[in-house]
Amino acid sequence: MKVKIKIDLFMAKEENWGNIFLIRTGNWQFSKQIMNKILRMGLKQKDGYLWDNDKMLECKEESEIFKILKMDFINPKDRNHETYAF
Repeated sequence: MKVKIKIDLFMAKEENWGNIFLIRTGNWQFSKQIMNKILRMGLKQKDGYLWDNDKMLECKEESEIFKILKMDFINPKDRNHETYAF
């Protein structure tokens, strides 16, 4: 029997580690909600970085993104769309 395993590999630098970690933890619906909130605030994601117009926002820790989004920190194990709807 052949077993197929899907692996996603994401590379990060110090300046965007928090961003990559945040959008890759929790279920896909949670990540989608985070992305929608980012867009509603007029920010954008590009090449693994968070941008405010032409200014790259360093996010060395995911807690920095929660601050930017004016949200309380959510632990990775609790990141799901059923617990947090925003």
